[in-house]
Amino acid sequence: MSLQLNNPFLLADTFEEEFNLQLNQLKRFTNHGPSLGRYVELLLINLLNKYCPKSIHFSSGFIYPMNPRIKNGASSQIDIICFDRQNYPILFDSNELIVTTPKSVKGMIEVKSTLDKKSINQIIKLSESSIFNEIGKNVKIYLISSKSNISPKFVFEYLTEYYSSKPEMKGLFGSIYSLDWDEFICFNIRQSESPEEISIPDKLAYRLTYSILRLSRLSLPHSVGLSDFISKLIIDLFGSNIFKSIGNVMAPSIYKIQESHDVVLYTDTPNILSK
Repeated sequence: MSLQLNNPFLLADTFEEEFNLQLNQLKRFTNHGPSLGRYVELLLINLLNKYCPKSIHFSSGFIYPMNPRIKNGASSQIDIICFDRQNYPILFDSNELIVTTPKSVKGMIEVKSTLDKKSINQIIKLSESSIFNEIGKNVKIYLISSKSNISPKFVFEYLTEYYSSKPEMKGLFGSIYSLDWDEFICFNIRQSESPEEISIPDKLAYRLTYSILRLSRLSLPHSVGLSDFISKLIIDLFGSNIFKSIGNVMAPSIYKIQESHDVVLYTDTPNILSK
């Protein structure tokens, strides 16, 4: 993963400073977990809408399938849906809650007050949802929490074990981070340029390499923070060119890979990762 190195200004750092300032103001008065978790959600929505290009909006809400064969109705409530409202209509909008269609969705962010094993199982369940049959593999799920009672190493090992069981791959993850971690979990996808034969007779498909990475910062005293989570989100949602416009340069990796695990997937769609 390549991000900014010796750069005097990076928007994600400003985002983190503003986020921490407002969160710390609330922490003066309460340490109530659910309240802090809800405030983190609202802060992220407000700051993402404030600083990110208007081609993608951010709001809590639901995704309503257009395929009549999907009989379960709308998805469960998503803490933050990243959606395109310039090119797709919105089915319902009450300012704080929207209902949109799968084609408009560019990403999903789940926000937890405390990151635990249950949280991981919840996003796994979300990734297995039939709604991804309409969304596609270029849309990723992100998870962020106010605090955690599990470590990045536990999350990495838990997800590695899950993927080793070779589940049906529908939704994929972008990154997982807790505000009290000094590492974060990052997911990258690489696609082969040409199709290849797979086990199904006379079937050609493009190979996807899905990498799970547990990362820490190489350069101290700069530890992993919210800016790293936001940088990864911006790259995934808007592409590297947009990131360069607010990061100035794309430098060699500033992260140390603590652990990595690759999963091989196949798709019949070329350029599935193109923006």
